[in-house]
Amino acid sequence: MAMSFYQGAYSQFSYLMPLDISKAYPENGSIIYGTVTSLNCIIVVVLTPVITMAMEKVAMTKKYLLGIILQALSFGAFALSFGVIAGYYVSITLFTLGEILTTIVTGAFLADRVSANFRGRIYGITSFSVAFMTGIVEWNSGWLFDHYGSEPAWIFSVAMTMIAVIASFVLVFTDKREYGELYK
Repeated sequence: MAMSFYQGAYSQFSYLMPLDISKAYPENGSIIYGTVTSLNCIIVVVLTPVITMAMEKVAMTKKYLLGIILQALSFGAFALSFGVIAGYYVSITLFTLGEILTTIVTGAFLADRVSANFRGRIYGITSFSVAFMTGIVEWNSGWLFDHYGSEPAWIFSVAMTMIAVIASFVLVFTDKREYGELYK
């Protein structure tokens, strides 16, 4: 559930963000979006190994939770950054740090926690629920963007991410109860 809501909101990176930037800057929005996504790429390449090593001793569920919290903060920052170019760069930095944390955990967590005879089914259910939630979030955020503007669409994305945060808190405690020896 956490992953479905998270991934639904995560899709705003390639959906709502370019809409938002092009609305704020009709003449050069694509250039700004290009530089923002370039910063995302640079941060991913440079900081993924650093974050992976620095967070090595942190439980996977806690890394995932922190990643989702950073993404929720980034969506809030995007909501507040309409028309402020520097705000887009701060927002994408938060987004990318969250993206790194969630990405380094997701596959490893599922592989570690799901027995081999159920992996195919779990991955299938996960893929379906992620695609379904992405469609719901993009449709609703697009509708909000078209009818009410950028800020309500971003607030909706923050709300979806906060559902993922709550589900991740539950996951942290549930996983700790089941696999307590892995937590330090």
